[in-house]
Amino acid sequence: MAYISDEVIEEVRGRFDLVEVVSFYIDLKKVGKNFVGFCPFHSEKTPSFTVSPEKQIFHCFGCQTGGNLFSFIMQMEDCSFPDAVRLLAQRAGITVEPPPSTPAEKLKAQARENLQEMYSLAQKYYQALLWRSPEGKEVLTYLQRRGLTKESILEFQLGYAGNNWQGLTGELRKKGYDLQLALTGGLLGKSSTGRYYDYFRERLIFPIWDSRGRVAAFGGRILGPGEPKYLNSPESPLFNKSRTLYGFHLALPHIRREKKALLVEGYMDVILLHQYGIREAVAPLGTALTEKQLSLLRGRLDKILLVFDADAGGETAVLRGLELFKNEGCRVEVAQLPPGLDPADYIKERGGEVFR
Repeated sequence: MAYISDEVIEEVRGRFDLVEVVSFYIDLKKVGKNFVGFCPFHSEKTPSFTVSPEKQIFHCFGCQTGGNLFSFIMQMEDCSFPDAVRLLAQRAGITVEPPPSTPAEKLKAQARENLQEMYSLAQKYYQALLWRSPEGKEVLTYLQRRGLTKESILEFQLGYAGNNWQGLTGELRKKGYDLQLALTGGLLGKSSTGRYYDYFRERLIFPIWDSRGRVAAFGGRILGPGEPKYLNSPESPLFNKSRTLYGFHLALPHIRREKKALLVEGYMDVILLHQYGIREAVAPLGTALTEKQLSLLRGRLDKILLVFDADAGGETAVLRGLELFKNEGCRVEVAQLPPGLDPADYIKERGGEVFR
């Protein structure tokens, strides 16, 4: 385990109040000397998660989870103790010296950092193609026909992957990146002859971010004939589909303020709802909502509105969502859309007020 001195740990601990840290993730109400809220670690209808400001510890009487400032961050952010200390230190502006580590740990950390850089480069590459290439201009016309404004296209960092097997591959090679790592990370493919090639080609590109707003994957929609219609990045050290909600980092401040979330099905649904002022909209990547995705919302809201497409897939998604939310202690509502309309189409016809 990477070593951090006791002095630094205590300095970080002293900069934070556990009630304030927990309140960043879930709503707490003062009850006597303590603060109580819905547990972010399990489903419950009655709040049993308790934080003691005096002792700076938390305990859930439902699932028996408990601990201090660092153990709470470890569970919420799914990270190790050193990473929890570093995350809090960064928030507090405290410098943590790079720890001594084994060669294997150094290699793993460096590979992850390099992959993050490659995804950032890829996002800029695809975005530049959208705005500067002749083919990209055609995709921009398509997006405008779908009702997207320039501001929304820029905010969601949309891009375009051209009909080029060596476009991004060449950019990564030119920058000196490890193409095998790019393959492992889902940016490239590899032929039977050992030749690397671009994973996404001739697709509208939707960046997918982690909960901290870093690009971790891409979704690609084909605009002409061909299958599949949508292609997502494979799972990688940066991306776990079942733990990700599209648009979550943009929606979170609004979810906290409004105490509600809208769950929709697709990328376009999220973007257009945000464009029309429904900023608390997010989407699971595919129609099957997972327990891990639900945990991102747990404890932050009083109401969830399920707005899935009016087809068999949407109906299945609603039933799955209702099953997951039944023990969450929040109100669940289902919006019934007219047959043949998805949320993106509906909001363009009726405006944002119908979802408020």
